[in-house]
Amino acid sequence: MSHETQIYPASCVASPAKQAVLITGPSGIGKSSLCLLLIDRGYTLVSDDQTMLQIADNGLQASAAPNIAGMMEIRNLGIIPIPHMAERAAVSLHIRLDPKAPRFIDSPDSQNLLGHSIPSFAIWPDLATAPLKVEYALRLYGKKD
Repeated sequence: MSHETQIYPASCVASPAKQAVLITGPSGIGKSSLCLLLIDRGYTLVSDDQTMLQIADNGLQASAAPNIAGMMEIRNLGIIPIPHMAERAAVSLHIRLDPKAPRFIDSPDSQNLLGHSIPSFAIWPDLATAPLKVEYALRLYGKKD
């Protein structure tokens, strides 16, 4: 199998079960803030803003680009060292923060990354409820490898 890699413009955290969640959206919408809220709920930082994706024998994997591993930009504080996942995590879900996210869906969308189809959701960037929505989406629809 190919071991192709790509830098993808997303922040990424891993659940306690090591399922990686890619978080995308325009600059300033709250990607890093959502990551901080998920970290507070037991998730681990994989990467902030730039995620290295790689196809491995067991599927699509995420890790931090070496130059930013363990660093996170926290608005109003600066670039701060944060404990992070040193190994790769299997990508299970793609979340797009979007103020135009639909209120109801019949099923998740799909995001194709390096030839792998990942369940994808647009969620309203309300940071009070977004971590809960991510957890429900991961539990209900997250890709299991």
